[in-house]
Amino acid sequence: MIKHTAGGNTTNKSWKIVLALLIALTASVSTLGAGSDFTLGIFGNANMDDTIDEKDVAYVEGVIKGTNAATNLSDANYDGKVDSQDVDQIEQIINGTEKTLIIKDDDGTTVIIPKPIKRAVASGRVYDVCEVMRSLNVANLLVGVSKEIQDRNIYFPELSKLHGVGTAWEPDYEAIIQLDPDIVMISGRTIPSSSRYAGYKEKLEGATPVVYLALQLEENLTERITKMGYIFNCRDDAETFIEWHDSIIDEIESKTENLAENEKPRVFPTFYSDGSWNVYPGSYGSIPEMCAIAGGKNIGDVWSSSEHSEVDLEWIATQNPDIIVAFPTYLCGYENSSPDFNSLKNNILGTPILQNVSAVKKNKVYVICANCFEYAPSRIVMIAQMAKWYHPDLFVDLDPIAIHQEYLTKFQKIEFDVAKNEQLFALS
Repeated sequence: MIKHTAGGNTTNKSWKIVLALLIALTASVSTLGAGSDFTLGIFGNANMDDTIDEKDVAYVEGVIKGTNAATNLSDANYDGKVDSQDVDQIEQIINGTEKTLIIKDDDGTTVIIPKPIKRAVASGRVYDVCEVMRSLNVANLLVGVSKEIQDRNIYFPELSKLHGVGTAWEPDYEAIIQLDPDIVMISGRTIPSSSRYAGYKEKLEGATPVVYLALQLEENLTERITKMGYIFNCRDDAETFIEWHDSIIDEIESKTENLAENEKPRVFPTFYSDGSWNVYPGSYGSIPEMCAIAGGKNIGDVWSSSEHSEVDLEWIATQNPDIIVAFPTYLCGYENSSPDFNSLKNNILGTPILQNVSAVKKNKVYVICANCFEYAPSRIVMIAQMAKWYHPDLFVDLDPIAIHQEYLTKFQKIEFDVAKNEQLFALS
């Protein structure tokens, strides 16, 4: 229960609080109109906008005086009351000198994080945490990574040499504890997290803080990256990445979000291997989300299951997709100098029962390396490529190769010529 320390007339307080809430609501609507559409889930963000600044100091001072209503994040130091110590905590957060940072993660858990972070472990769902930390210039804080990172010694030349902490599916909790990290970062594509991720918090409780952020989702990615900027004291780098990322997404969505339904192609995005096809229902996460941003209609939206499932050829033929986007199940891209995309595409085009399917008849079957792009903000490359395939007339000037190159050079600090190796990532 939050306790208010100010005294005074209860009636006066009541109308002042109502007035404060109306002002806060008006300010929130105004802020949203300016381009902000998230609440930063860090205690100290008292006015519930997208940053922590002097406005939050003023808001908490109003709470103490009784002229502002306490919000869920007013108790900056999370001690159960709103007082001058919360003002001190907010000022320290603004200056980057706070001893602890208290956040709400995507699992809905309140996590108390010691500051500054000097040792971090990236585990959980594959590549996303490591790519984000590298984008924000704090990957040097990592002391342990999952086996999936260790296996990608070309894409993660330095991080692949770090201590292993098991796989994304079978984490080694003892190895994590032995590394004595200040924080364990895990990620995924669902909110709230599945029981797989809940295990981290159960097994590591009392040993190290665990933060779950769904970095595989585009929705609210800006809030998650901003939050990591506060966690790792790299707010300027976080802002730089967000501005770059959002400018591209905004460019794409400005042309796709107002399309009529009959202007959107019906798309079958599928992991494909040796005649095995998987469908992705609309609730599944990153794949349907990317398809929608690019201006397509995922035929998996009609699927009843909430998980991706194998489907038979008759179902695909009945759905008659306009476009098929196939994802190889093997590791390709940076780690595979000769992925056999042509055979995969030819197998699809040559499937007898699919000969009357629109995508096959019009040769609109594409292959892209989801292993390279699905699991991290690098998926912006995949979104751009999908948009180019779905709506070539709308995106004449959109250059997925240039976006890919800039992502690698500017944010991943990798010397890799994308144009010379385009065939490793996608096949039109």
